[in-house]
Amino acid sequence: MSCGGGGGGGRGPPPPPPPPHGSLRSLAREGRLLVIGSTGGDVAQIKVDSLMRHNLSVLGVGWGAFWEERPSYLQEQWAALLPLLRTGKLQPVLGRRFPLAQASQALLELDRRRAQGKVLLDVR
Repeated sequence: MSCGGGGGGGRGPPPPPPPPHGSLRSLAREGRLLVIGSTGGDVAQIKVDSLMRHNLSVLGVGWGAFWEERPSYLQEQWAALLPLLRTGKLQPVLGRRFPLAQASQALLELDRRRAQGKVLLDVR
């Protein structure tokens, strides 16, 4: 999905998810917000007019409930993804790498929204 120079085209907030209103403002037109799980507490409310104004989509993702109904799903997804990764057709954007001893720095990278791509944490 193209960003068109006007912000992210799609985005999933880091856990615990911030109120989606700020996340919605960061999306380009026709962008998608993935609300992944819930850490409890109040669930943010989104006004539909803010979605329609910029043709935005919000998708709630409840992995736990989904996997309970279809336990083979994760294996099916990896069976489809691994060949794409091995052949280079799918190239995830990798960001900074941190040793386990600097896990707090890795979290700050995410919290301060400086991360570009996946933030990696070496556990060995």
